[in-house]
Amino acid sequence: TETINGYECDKYIFVDNGTQLITEWVSTSLGFPIKMINHSSNNSVEIKSIKEGALNSALFELPSGYSTMQTGRTPKSATSQKEPTQTQAVQKECTRPQNTQFQEFRVDGKGRETDVSSIEKTVNPDEKLVIRITADCPVRPESKGKVSLYQDGYKKVQEMQFTLKNGESKTWELPAEKQVKYTIFGVYGTGRIMVSMHQVKLEAKQKVALAKEMKQKSAKQESTPSLSKLRRSPSSFSTLLHNAERSYSNGDTASAVLDLRKAILSVWDSVPLKVVNAVLVKDTGTYTPKPDNVYKPGEPIYIHCEILGHKLKRVGNVYHVGLGADFVVMSEDSTELGGKENVLTIEKSTPLPNTEFYIDLRYTISGLAGGTYKIKTTIHDRNSSKSATLLTPIKIEE
Repeated sequence: TETINGYECDKYIFVDNGTQLITEWVSTSLGFPIKMINHSSNNSVEIKSIKEGALNSALFELPSGYSTMQTGRTPKSATSQKEPTQTQAVQKECTRPQNTQFQEFRVDGKGRETDVSSIEKTVNPDEKLVIRITADCPVRPESKGKVSLYQDGYKKVQEMQFTLKNGESKTWELPAEKQVKYTIFGVYGTGRIMVSMHQVKLEAKQKVALAKEMKQKSAKQESTPSLSKLRRSPSSFSTLLHNAERSYSNGDTASAVLDLRKAILSVWDSVPLKVVNAVLVKDTGTYTPKPDNVYKPGEPIYIHCEILGHKLKRVGNVYHVGLGADFVVMSEDSTELGGKENVLTIEKSTPLPNTEFYIDLRYTISGLAGGTYKIKTTIHDRNSSKSATLLTPIKIEE
């Protein structure tokens, strides 16, 4: 929540494929936007003077000649008991014990089916959190969305997906041990949900016990080495991708890039060794691409390529990369004509894990008659059992 012109507001950000479209600040007391920014047109609207007061009752009088129309629904009998609305039902079921803090609000979807309209709320990480959502959409029979939970520093700890028909509810109870500080409620398309949250305050003894437990967990995490030196315990690939997407949606592209790096490192050891983006170049100074693969006898052959999946061997605070290469020249029908082992040896050490690694190969082959050939290069990872093969067709002029 943010305060705009004296009114406490919920901030809504509408995103399409990672691009921010509109940001709204909706007053929690008035239920009306106090400020709105259209990012695509760079236009903004802000209400700076608001006068609250009673309206003239004449404004609500029906005009003369007014008549009712049947909409097709079966009317309830006059003696039937009026059923509570879904909003009233939520309020009734979510009682407020004396030792709890309570929040209640609505999340309206205002986008396409793939768009997520979301609202963020801050909670006390040292107290038990109970979340209850109820589908309450006037334009569709069900609402889909997700509830994302974050610790301090926006480290995602849990995400719950939901699909609820109108009137259906779902409840989650989250212990204080999860240390949830931020909650984000998202709704797809034009769905709508009512949300109620209450937190149970801990007694003094419970707070002391929780603080002791969290301190022990923190000490254990600090003693466990992680792949990167980014001062965060390893997280799952999907969680880090969600974090990156969230940072990008909020305009924090630097944090998005850092989360993407962490996501890559979380799966790096499972990536097979692979040679990608290989290209013939005229030289290794300007890396000008060679327009063809035709060479004169004895002319140097330069290949520039990227290595993917190499082992990052950590020794102390240093990461080591070790690669070697063999090659074989083959005829057009894959008959081996000759070759050499260990034509290339690379040993490199860096203080941070380096997943972007490029190598340059230079071959000078003599004694070949004019014709079509293939150079088979095998890259070996010296820090693991991984290997990869690159096949490069060439043509020697007559």
